[in-house]
Amino acid sequence: MPLKRRASQASAVGPRHEVSDAPEPAPEPDEHGEYGDLSDCPVHYRKEVIAIILATRKLWRKGKPGAVSELRDWINQLQRLSGFSRQVCLQLCLAMCRCLAADRKGSFPSTVDLQQAFVRMGGFKAVC
Repeated sequence: MPLKRRASQASAVGPRHEVSDAPEPAPEPDEHGEYGDLSDCPVHYRKEVIAIILATRKLWRKGKPGAVSELRDWINQLQRLSGFSRQVCLQLCLAMCRCLAADRKGSFPSTVDLQQAFVRMGGFKAVC
């Protein structure tokens, strides 16, 4: 004897979802703020860390990936501040990746020149 389905059971495709006109809930606010998680950063280094984060973002928003001088500064900052803040390490590594991977056709320094400078300055030691 075949089983009869009740009208309240879900269809073979899946359960029905009711459409609501209510707006979607707002996304949860970022608990770490606009600079990321700085909970591991000592208070006396926080201003410097925020300044570095803002400077790398400002440079990128201007459409400038950076050159040898910025790369040198980022490597030095990473070596000095890597033990204080995970967030600044991530931001500096991201800035260096953007700098090294940028398409620099017809401009000086070329991508290869920058990558060689990164190795000569000990960038791999700082990042790893």
